[in-house]
Formats: sequence, C-alpha cells, structure tokens
Amino acid sequence: MTQAFRKVTLVVILVIMPRSTSTQYPWKNAPFIRLLPPFICGILWGDIHGPGFQLIIGLVIACSMLALLLFNNFNWFVYAARWLAGIPVNLLLFCSGQQVFMSRQLRDDNQWIGHKLDHAVAIAGTPVSLPEPGAKFSRFGFECAAVIDSAGNELRVIGTININVNEQSLRTFMPGDTWLISTSSIKALIPTDNPGSFDFARYCFRNQVFHEAYLDPEHCHLIRKAHWWNLKKILAAGRMSAMNAVRNTMPEETRALAMALLIGYRQEMDKELLKTYTDTGVIHVIAVSGMHLGLVFLLLQTILKFSERKFRFTRWTNSVLILVIIWWFSGVAGGTASVVRAAAMFTLVLAARLTRKSCTGIHSLSLFAFLLLCYRPSWLWDAGFQLSFLALLGIFLFQPAIEKIFNIRNLILKHTWQLCSATLAAQLTTFPISIYLFHQSPLYFLPANLWAVPLSNLALVSALIQWLVTSTGISITWAGSMSNLLLKTMNAGIRHISDLPMSVVTDLNWQLTETLLIYLVIFCMACRRYLQVGKLFIATLFLFCILAGFQLNTRMKQFHQQRIIVYHLRGKSVTDLVNGRMAIRLANLTGHPAPTAAARYYGIQTVRHSASSLFRTSRILVAIPRNNREILPLLSLNPGFLVITGRIFDLTKWKHAIPDNTTCILDGSIREAKAAEWERALRQSGIPVHNTWIAGAFQKDLNKLPGLPTFFEGDTVALRLR
Repeated sequence: MTQAFRKVTLVVILVIMPRSTSTQYPWKNAPFIRLLPPFICGILWGDIHGPGFQLIIGLVIACSMLALLLFNNFNWFVYAARWLAGIPVNLLLFCSGQQVFMSRQLRDDNQWIGHKLDHAVAIAGTPVSLPEPGAKFSRFGFECAAVIDSAGNELRVIGTININVNEQSLRTFMPGDTWLISTSSIKALIPTDNPGSFDFARYCFRNQVFHEAYLDPEHCHLIRKAHWWNLKKILAAGRMSAMNAVRNTMPEETRALAMALLIGYRQEMDKELLKTYTDTGVIHVIAVSGMHLGLVFLLLQTILKFSERKFRFTRWTNSVLILVIIWWFSGVAGGTASVVRAAAMFTLVLAARLTRKSCTGIHSLSLFAFLLLCYRPSWLWDAGFQLSFLALLGIFLFQPAIEKIFNIRNLILKHTWQLCSATLAAQLTTFPISIYLFHQSPLYFLPANLWAVPLSNLALVSALIQWLVTSTGISITWAGSMSNLLLKTMNAGIRHISDLPMSVVTDLNWQLTETLLIYLVIFCMACRRYLQVGKLFIATLFLFCILAGFQLNTRMKQFHQQRIIVYHLRGKSVTDLVNGRMAIRLANLTGHPAPTAAARYYGIQTVRHSASSLFRTSRILVAIPRNNREILPLLSLNPGFLVITGRIFDLTKWKHAIPDNTTCILDGSIREAKAAEWERALRQSGIPVHNTWIAGAFQKDLNKLPGLPTFFEGDTVALRLR
C-alpha cells in the first residue's frame, strides 16, 4: 500500500512540476497554468449540471489510478508517457473544481436563510459594507446570523440579504454592528431576463444573494455596537476617512472622481463622465486595481528602503508593515477580485524577496488564479477578475515582444514606449472579453491611456498624501488642490479624445463562441511567438474561417427569426414583435436601455413604433388590448397570446371568455400585487399565464409554432409580419 501511495504521489508531482527552466516556453515554468483549465472546466460543469456527475468522475479517476499502479512498466508510463499519466490528475482537478463550486452553493445548506424565512418574524445580523447611495435608495449587504421565529426561538442561519434604505438612514447602518430587522418586507430577487441586458438578480445569485428588503426605520433595531477591533468596522472607518478627506479638501467638480480613484467609490460620479471614461478605454484608472495597488506598494518600498541600509533586521519588519498596509488598503477599496489578486501577488513578491527566491510572473498569476477560484468560484464570472488576469497575462506574454519592435535610447521616449507596449499587450488579451461583456470597443485607447495613466498616478499620490494628512488632524489642503488640478486636466483630455470622430465602436454583439474563437487565435499567436512553428499560421487562418462561418450562420438566423418579446420593466410596458431584422414595438416609453440591448442581441436594425391592438403572423395572433373595451372583441378572434398591461383595470371578469389555447402575459406595468392576484385567478381557471414579475421577460420563438390556416381581417389594425 505504501509503494502504491508513493507511485500516485510521484505521478502527481511529475505532471504538475515545471518541465523547463528556459524562458523560451514561459508556460512550462508555471505548473499552475496547467492546473487551471481542468479546474475551471469542473467549475463550469458544476454550474451547468450540478453534483450528479461527481460519482462517474470519481469512478473514472479510481479506475485510471488503479490501471496506473498495476501497469507493468511503471517508469515508462510516468516518464515517457507523461501525457497519459496526466489524465487521472486532470480528471481529479475537474472533479475538485466541481466539488468546490457545489460546496459554495448556500441554497444546498440546511441553515440557509431561505429555508427559514417562512416561519421567521425577525433576523439578526450585521451590515457587511457601508450603504452605497443609488437613484432612490441606498443599498448594502446584510449578513444574517440568526432568525427569530413566531415562538421566540433563535435559529442559526447563513446567507446575505440586500437591504435598501432611504437617505435618512444612510449613516445609521455601520459594518460590524448587530441589528434586528423585520422579515415583513423581505422578498426573493426575481430575474428580469430581458434579452441582452444586465440582470442584477442573476448577478446577485452568482454572489449567493437571493433576497432583498426595503426597510423603514421602524422595521429595524440596533442590538449591539461593534467593538473597536472589529475588522469590518476598521475597514469601514478607513473608507469613511478617505471619503471625508476628499470631500473636505476638493471641489465638487472633481470630488467624486477622486473618491473613485482613491478607494473605488463610484456611486457619486457623473454618469456622463463615467461613460466618457468607458468609451475611451481608461475606465481602469478610476477602478482600484493592480495598477493602483502597485503604486502604493512602490511608494511604501521607496519610503522604507532607507532604514534597511542601516539596520538589516528591518527588512522583515518593513515587509510585514507593507503587507499589513497593502491588505488593509485592499479591504478599504472593497476587496474586489482584481484588488485581492494584486495584493496576493505583491505578497508573493515580498516573500520571494525575503527568501531570495525567484518566481516568474505567469507562475504567480496562475497560482493566485487557482487559489482565488478555490476561495470563491463565483469570481470566474466576475468582470474585474477576468479583465485583471487577462490584462496581466497579455503583458507577460506579449509586452516584451512589442517593446522590442523599437530600440529607443532616449529615457523619456523609452518609458513612453514601455507604457505603449504594455497598453497594447493588455488590450490584445482583453478586447474580446470586453466586447463580449460591454458590446463596444474604444479606438483611441492608446492616446487615452498615455494621457490618463501618468496623470491618474500623480493624482493618486497627492490624494493619498491628503488622506494621510487629514487623518492626522493637520489642516493642510495643498495635496487636495494638486489632485484637483491633475484630475481637471485629465478630464479635459479624456473628454477631448472622446469627442473625436469614431472614438468608440458600439453595438457589437459577440456570442460566447465567437469570443472563445478569438482567444484561440490569440493562443495560436502566442504559440507562434514562442515556438516559431509555421503551421500555427495555417491554424490561425482556419480559426478565422470558422469564425466567419459562425457569424454568417448567425446572420442567416437573424434574417429568418420571428419572435415575440414582452419585457419586464417596473411600471413600464414594452412589447416587440420581431420579424427578421425588423421589429414592431409597442411601448409607453422611449430611450430605455432594455429594448436597445435586445435590438443589439437579436441584430434588429429597424424598429417601427405602433399603437395597434392586434398583430398577426403566418402562425399566430397577438392581442394587446389598449383598454377594457377592446378585450372581448380581441378574445373572440382566438389569439395565441394576450398581453395584459397596466391599462386594464380588471381582468378577472373576462377570464371566462379567454380561449383555452390563449396564453395570458402580465407585464411589468401592472402593479406586482395585482399581477399576482390575476395570475392566481387565471391559473385556477386553467388558463396558461406568464407573470413577468415572477418569471421574467416573456420570449417566444414563433417559428417553432404550428401555422394557422385562417386570419382575421377586420377594422382592428392587424399587421402581417410574414
């Protein structure tokens, strides 16, 4: 048994250990970069299929390991056929990724708050962050610790709830304090499922948040203040001190931008200015990331370096001090995936420096990607996590090659070209995922970064000085004035670049398949760069052909599509009837982003607005009554879909006239309580119903429905889509 265990251990070590110390193949010096693909695939499999496949994977791993141990020529199997020995190891990593993902799913835990809400009257817990102001309410996360049932029993629970409070209660809730809140206003988050739009509810689901509440002061009671050593309170105090330092020393014009630059607080930023930074590709300078943390790390190292020359023992104390400040600053900045990644990598840099060991950039990057996904698998879908790691990967892989294009001796021009090469390398590996997530691509990102990065770094240094000075009680504002001047200069330049013609390409809709194909092309480019294999050029051309074929197939599907979309918008009514790349829209609003996103998602180029009540295709009738008087005449036509809006006062009195094959759709313009009441009444009568308050937006592919032999031709406006 001991010999078998040694053989298995040897196989695992040989599979993941570095294969080469040469810089010609950087991925061979990074064992964890080979562990990431199967581990990530396991996470994705767990998200799609759940835990049911784990037993089969376990059996495959056991059989593979058994065959390995019983193999006659063990040495050949391990050394000459390492790819074969890697199969069970990769299967083990796949299974581990699936298991890690499933272990983080709170809804599978018996103590999850959702299982206890039906019998609970109050919840005890603590805010996990400061309230962030929104358009109408301020929102913060509330970590639940216990529930109180109707009998007065206290039951331990786990889970987080989104709490929404008004402006008067903004400064009442402090992280670390223990509160008792009523469960009367808690309700489940419902996805809107509007096609092509960002869905806040599904974003919360990824972060294991499934409920929200709108609280009034009478629904909450403070039980206990947090102790001074409470970590949440310490981080919140640091965040508030930074915000107060900026607010007290800088004018309103640049105040919000300075807070975003310093601690990543963007809730008060002007929406137009935020869009300008996004369109020019420099949004990363006002989102605390590795660049900001690297600047803080460099400043601390420079300041503390002088003591190391005189006292050697201070190398360790300075390193500990730097780590404490770096991780504290990461927590103050929100502890996002990109910030935690940067803090972890700087920790490794310090550890390597103290132990006099070397560590390649790709190795440390892949190591912390693996560890962070073990800690929180949901970060795999986090845009900050994806962009942070991909940008750094691009810099490690392509920046040296791009920098060698020009051999510049002038010091200023050399540093400028280094910044350009790093920007180009990062853009090369991030533009596919940026287009996939944000559906646009900036064209002038290079001059925008050349302008914004140096100015933002100087503004960050002066803002840090002002924060430090204000925290000590010294009334000096020159550093804040310097930040204000730098930020005004940066804003002027970014606005000028944004006003240039064709500064950004918008309405790009890349599917996941297209994005992955582009990354395969980039991977072939990286392999060609390091391996110098001519056949990879042919593989790249082949991938481009596949990409063109996929896009052609998508376009052909768009030309033949025919569907109905009833959006879920609170208090609004929007319905689209799509035929090919044209849509007829019935809406009581204009300019909302949801229909615009759907038009991009389905490739709609022409939108015609209509106020008709009846629409017909070659397959089905769609009725949308504008008032109560039109309901009965429309129902007599036996429509396939009946869209009910807020213009209808009472539907229950006409439910007896609704045909059996008619599906009723209740949209978001109806009050939520009334929609729930109508849904119950219709279901009791056996009528199919879709309530967008519960089921999200209604989408139906009309091409999959059987055709109808006859159509109504009458005075009610009817439009033929096909």
